Amino acid sequence: MKKLSLLFISLISPFFLLSQTPGTLDLSYGDNGYKLVDFGGTSNFCNGADIQDDQMLVLGGTSFNDTRDISFARLTSEGTLDVGFGSNGIITYVFGGSNEELNNLLVQPDGFILGVGYTCNSDNCSMILTRLTPIGLMDPTFSSDGMVVVDFGPAYESFGYDICLQDDGKILAVGSVRDLNYDNHCALCRLNPDGSMDNSFGTNGIVIMNFQSYDNYTNNVLIQGEKILVGGVSYHEGDYYLNIARFGSTGLLDATFGNNGVVTAELTMESVVISARGEMCLDAEDRILYGCYYTGDIITGFAVYRFLADGEADLSFGDLGAAITVLEDNASISAITTQYDGKILAGGSVPNGYALARYLPDGDPDPSFGTNGNGIVYNYDLDRIYALDMQEDGLIMAAGNAYAGNGSDFCAARYYSGLNVGMKDGHMAKNEILITPNPFADNVKIQFKLSMEGQVKAEIYNIHGEKLEILAAKQYLRGTHQLEWNANNLSKGLYLLKLSINEEVSTAKMIKEQ
Repeated sequence: MKKLSLLFISLISPFFLLSQTPGTLDLSYGDNGYKLVDFGGTSNFCNGADIQDDQMLVLGGTSFNDTRDISFARLTSEGTLDVGFGSNGIITYVFGGSNEELNNLLVQPDGFILGVGYTCNSDNCSMILTRLTPIGLMDPTFSSDGMVVVDFGPAYESFGYDICLQDDGKILAVGSVRDLNYDNHCALCRLNPDGSMDNSFGTNGIVIMNFQSYDNYTNNVLIQGEKILVGGVSYHEGDYYLNIARFGSTGLLDATFGNNGVVTAELTMESVVISARGEMCLDAEDRILYGCYYTGDIITGFAVYRFLADGEADLSFGDLGAAITVLEDNASISAITTQYDGKILAGGSVPNGYALARYLPDGDPDPSFGTNGNGIVYNYDLDRIYALDMQEDGLIMAAGNAYAGNGSDFCAARYYSGLNVGMKDGHMAKNEILITPNPFADNVKIQFKLSMEGQVKAEIYNIHGEKLEILAAKQYLRGTHQLEWNANNLSKGLYLLKLSINEEVSTAKMIKEQ
């Protein structure tokens, strides 16, 4: 009993740290909550980020000196540059006689880093994909030199904006192609893991399509089960439309989605915006969330749309499928994600800074987020959020740009979410615990993932170290399993889950709030 009581004492301090006001900066990260990365030159723009399994954060984008060049940085979980990556944590690739931009990236399960963007010379621009090794070198097994230039045909210029990875290792990239009349079309391609085009997809690995014959700026691609979703904005004669299309595994439109494979919603936007805008993600129920911005006769701000998995507008969300957050003029969303508890995070820019907003699962603003009760956090020291992600411990990572001196730098910031999804000891990289919701009212779900078959025992203790209940004590197969605990007859406060897997013990805190 004494040993368990000491364990609770060790848990109390991190619990209060994690219980900081949701939406406030975690001042233990970087330099008082955020880290700036300077590549030299005058302008550095971070356009994408992804969290590795070890919780390091990879940033990617473009730096400008004499030319625009692809740049990467990697930060430790404490917000310092990882000296084991590139040159002291950063790396820039310069290709003579051309300009390159990186627009997004992802970290593969094996630690290799995929990026998508475009390269431009004096004649035209072409979509490119790059792959780095885990230490930041160009991967020679990916098209022999780490870079693929995608050929959409001689009549097109092409630009890459987003990338995702299938379970079989094949790579999907999406962007725009511009024809000789300067009209833009949706461009989707699929590559094999070695960087060669996948000829089983579309025509020689490529799909080009128009949404209603308008100018298309498609900048999102996602996997939804065995289907492929792409999304973006189209423009025609002063009108803007949100477009989402769903394709089957061979690149044909899925007629069961929306209207013959396409969902379209008219947007209210300023006519000066003619570029790829907005960001798309899926929630735990495979519903589609798309964030952009709204400009009405009186109000402006963020706009988040939600569609059901089949493309129908989710009329239970916000105001008939759309949640509008009133912000300053020229505000726009460029990052969106969901938390473990189903709440929605949207980040982007406002004049002279950025905004981070959180919504309840029904689309209402989350009054517990931030200090103003409106679910919005502003930061005028930084410029724009381009990527949002959740650490395994529930902290929020935001990445983008910050103006510093005469130019801009890459920036990463970490925020408290109010979530507590469990503590992890040395073997938790293999056997993961996820507790939702946490804090909870009556019922809590405990999900754990085993890397191999094992004997599992799950026990609940109170703050005095007294055992309250044994939830499980049996053999489980490799994979993901879920337990439920009903605590409606217990008082609010702190409780401890003790999970033993093959005699290795992991612990996680749970808080009952009423």
